Amino acid sequence: MHWAFKPLPLTNLDQFATGLVGTRSPYGITKNSFNDKYVSGGSSAGSAVVVANGTVPLSLGTDTAGSGRVPAALNNLIGLKPTKGAFSTAGVVPACKSLDCPSVFSLNLSDAQLAFNIMAKPDFDNCEYSRALPSNPVRQYPAKLKVAVPTSFEGLWYGDEENPKIYANAVETLKKAGAEIVPVDFTPLLDLAKCLYEGTWVAERWAATREFLATNPPEKELDPTVAGIIRGGAKHDAATAYEYEYKREAILKQVQKSFEGIDVYLTRHLD
Repeated sequence: MHWAFKPLPLTNLDQFATGLVGTRSPYGITKNSFNDKYVSGGSSAGSAVVVANGTVPLSLGTDTAGSGRVPAALNNLIGLKPTKGAFSTAGVVPACKSLDCPSVFSLNLSDAQLAFNIMAKPDFDNCEYSRALPSNPVRQYPAKLKVAVPTSFEGLWYGDEENPKIYANAVETLKKAGAEIVPVDFTPLLDLAKCLYEGTWVAERWAATREFLATNPPEKELDPTVAGIIRGGAKHDAATAYEYEYKREAILKQVQKSFEGIDVYLTRHLD
């Protein structure tokens, strides 16, 4: 008698949570669950693929820049990123500790909500950023939702001709459902995202890994792109870190203003 076993999907991740493609690892590429010619998204690539392939009904990832939502989007899953401190980071290998959030991959919203209800508990003894959640007010949404649609995506599709059509179809679907489409400038959010990899927050990745890198691990154990990004964090000084923090706060004021009166923000990942 011959037994046929379906091999488990590769559960590899982008090394040191640095990457959004699922390919940045010396231990193999995590392939998209629908088409192996497409990336699976990262850095929590494997966590998403095992849910999308039906191996498990739910899994955990991390999300600093998009690592828990990009793989979800590319593998047709729910990707839940809580606000910082809602989930404890105890036991999580840090990427940028001041920004890191554990995340949830699930097949449906109910499972994601269940996971949130279980995990959203204070853990003051083990997580520096842990916090107690405020009471959840019941918000009454208007019958005609105001949906913000960025006006500054032009030129940011990088030659892709398929996804702009999918995005446009999503906008039309919301219109047909009765939503009011409100054009907004996406530039402040894009500027904020750039700070994460072009600013001093890369130094946090260096702080998280420098003891390991000081052991001089063989180069074959390091993804060259990841190693280059992390080692670049060593060049930043404390004064520059404060400068970027001031910049971040100024950008946030612009972002908050653009959210006024908005019920839903329809965007896409640009990481």
